[in-house]
Amino acid sequence: MAFDPLSSYTLPGEHQVEGLLLNIMTSERFLRKIQQLKFEATDVIVASYPKTGVTLLQEMVYLVRNNGEDNDQINFSKVPFIEINVTDDIDLLDKTFHSLPHPRTIKTHFPLNVMKDAILEQKVRCVYIMRNPKDAIVSYYHFYRMNVAFGNFPGTWDEFFEMVMVDHLLYGSIFDHYLSWWRQRDQPNLHFVRYEDLLSQPKEEIARIAKFCDERLSDDVTDKIIQATRFDTMKNNPRTNGSTVPGFRQEISPFIRKGISGDWKNHFSADQSTRFDALMAEKLSGETDLVKYLAMGE
Repeated sequence: MAFDPLSSYTLPGEHQVEGLLLNIMTSERFLRKIQQLKFEATDVIVASYPKTGVTLLQEMVYLVRNNGEDNDQINFSKVPFIEINVTDDIDLLDKTFHSLPHPRTIKTHFPLNVMKDAILEQKVRCVYIMRNPKDAIVSYYHFYRMNVAFGNFPGTWDEFFEMVMVDHLLYGSIFDHYLSWWRQRDQPNLHFVRYEDLLSQPKEEIARIAKFCDERLSDDVTDKIIQATRFDTMKNNPRTNGSTVPGFRQEISPFIRKGISGDWKNHFSADQSTRFDALMAEKLSGETDLVKYLAMGE
């Protein structure tokens, strides 16, 4: 039977809320409770489409906000992923968000329309990361394969690619996600970074993040953060490499995989690259600033 990208593969607990594809990790009632959260002036949100470099970013932001000091907790505890709630415990936010020590930093993969009250009304500071979309999609494919909550996707890269082309992915289209945040880029409480820049010029990017978060870092602390967020350091650190997460099948694919730019060339065929470029041109039609921003990270 031919693979149908819209129906052949279903995520565990797959459902939609206002057109956004979600899975067992986030119920609609929990999403609604998140939308009712009241933030404080010192809170910072780290936001991204999946697999665009947010693990690196959240570690940088946390260390920037804590003068380079780690608290020896795994990254999912010190910077909680706010919408993850596999048991649908409606009181989970009281055990995570509300119990966090200040200053609080949280993470989300929601598009901005889900978080519009927090960002546009409460004016919570948020750092949003982007990455070359082709690299992000390749990384997402391997994450689909190794994540139990995603059903350990058993299909091929070619089948996954067809799901990408019809937006049948958890959190939807990467381009729609990027646009939801980018169109609010003039908001003073939004700060954009590129994954490629975090890799190539960490000192400069850490300084920009620190300025946005109203933090002053010494050169020694900046160097400490750079060393702590190096790819090999994070890959070998059990607090950041996902090795303590029961639902990650690291024997299928490691959570922290390669940490490079350009791996898409090892996966995309020439035809797939052409089709993806056409999809990007369609989705980002008229968004010349965003297209230029993404191209600068290549």
